[in-house]
Amino acid sequence: MTLRIRPNRSSDDDLWQVDATQLKRNAFVIACSAFTLASASEADVPRLTALVLGGAHQRLGRESEAAMNRLMDETAGPAASRNKDAVMLLDTAAWRESGAIESLKAFADQGGPGSRLIGAAGDQLKKLAAAMRTGLDAFYQQALGQKPELLLSEEEKQAAGRIPVWKAALLDLLTEKLKLAGPPEDLHGHYIFEINNLIDGRRSTLDIYRPVRAAALSAGEWYYGPVDLGDTMKYLEGLEKSGAIAFQAK
Repeated sequence: MTLRIRPNRSSDDDLWQVDATQLKRNAFVIACSAFTLASASEADVPRLTALVLGGAHQRLGRESEAAMNRLMDETAGPAASRNKDAVMLLDTAAWRESGAIESLKAFADQGGPGSRLIGAAGDQLKKLAAAMRTGLDAFYQQALGQKPELLLSEEEKQAAGRIPVWKAALLDLLTEKLKLAGPPEDLHGHYIFEINNLIDGRRSTLDIYRPVRAAALSAGEWYYGPVDLGDTMKYLEGLEKSGAIAFQAK
């Protein structure tokens, strides 16, 4: 059993734990956001792109700081393991922000100026993420006096070769199958939610594990606890036994 501090408030709160005025504010913000996105068009692409790209720069900067801190945290395991975590943080951030930029194409006319602007923003983001990754490798070598290597463990190789695919109908999943699987004792429900969302029939178990672990490292493991590959595999194997998913070889 892993002991950890959990927040006093969560998405499982009941009405008596929620402030009515804050609920009204949330509803207003959500309604305005939904209206803005629902009515957006080609003319709004430059403004939306600036908003998403500017935020991406900030978030990548924070993840780069978190990666550097992880790399230098001697209490977090061997240097090679810390480097894996640091690279995981940057790679996941680049993947997430690239997806956000790509989603803007829903508002742009195909082949129009908005589409070209989004493409240019995506290229800029990829160059920034690549530069940060190069900088991380250089920092590792200079700070620790050795060249970074990313070698998969046997457990990671096994996870990389197995692709979970949903097998049961959605109603069965929501009512029975997920309950039968049951989460591992030390894997928080928020991580379970993300693991389920990442199952798409293309990602391997390792591909699913990495962004979930990166999210834990980014927010701080003290909050919802750590994410372990063994627990991730155990949960997915529980889904298999319940009939919710099947594994395919990669």
